[in-house]
Amino acid sequence: MGSLQSQPEHTEPDTMTPSGDPTEIRCQEESRGGLRYEVILADPVTDTPPKPRPVSPTAKTPDIESITEKMIAAEERRKTLEATKLNELKAKMSRIEEAAKKRDEKTQEFINATKSALDQKMKIHTEKHEEFLGDLISKVKDHLEIVDKHRQSTTESGDKMTEEVRNSLEERLRTASEQREEHLRKQLERLKEHAESCARVREDNKQKLEKLQIIQEQIQSKLKDAENRRSIHEEKLKSKLVEHVSIC
Repeated sequence: MGSLQSQPEHTEPDTMTPSGDPTEIRCQEESRGGLRYEVILADPVTDTPPKPRPVSPTAKTPDIESITEKMIAAEERRKTLEATKLNELKAKMSRIEEAAKKRDEKTQEFINATKSALDQKMKIHTEKHEEFLGDLISKVKDHLEIVDKHRQSTTESGDKMTEEVRNSLEERLRTASEQREEHLRKQLERLKEHAESCARVREDNKQKLEKLQIIQEQIQSKLKDAENRRSIHEEKLKSKLVEHVSIC
């Protein structure tokens, strides 16, 4: 801020108002910028004692006992309201705890029931599995015993069965060879008969073809004779026509 140089214009001495009240001492100053303000130099001085403040009527003075009673009543209402809210909160918390307890009990009951059911199923499954394994082992043992007995019996009668099987096979092969030869012989006879039949058919066809050729030659000769006769007849007709025209 720029410095202000104030110049006092005048000072008012202690004066009295027309009503006799003292006034304070003032001084007017003006800064370089033209701003004027007043400065109070001292409080008013007077020899008269200050006037007492008016006292409000006694009827409007608040009663201390009444205020105390109201404060006590307000405090009791506050305590009652807090107690009511506390009781409501306790009841709500009790309901929540009870619900949580029931939920935990139901959850535990469900867990126990599920566990019991699973244990029962596992027990049944284990028993069935053991029973199945026992049956399977028993069947395998029986099968091994049967295989062992069959192997022993095969070993004892192996040579005898081998000879019988060989003789049977030789007999079957001999029979099959004879049947095959008989079948081939019959097929050859059928082929021979078929060839002879084809030869006869070819011969018949050749004879028929020769006959057809002879018939065709005869037909051609007859057609040629007919053509000649027709030509001669036409010549005769033409000559007669010429003679007739010449006569006319």
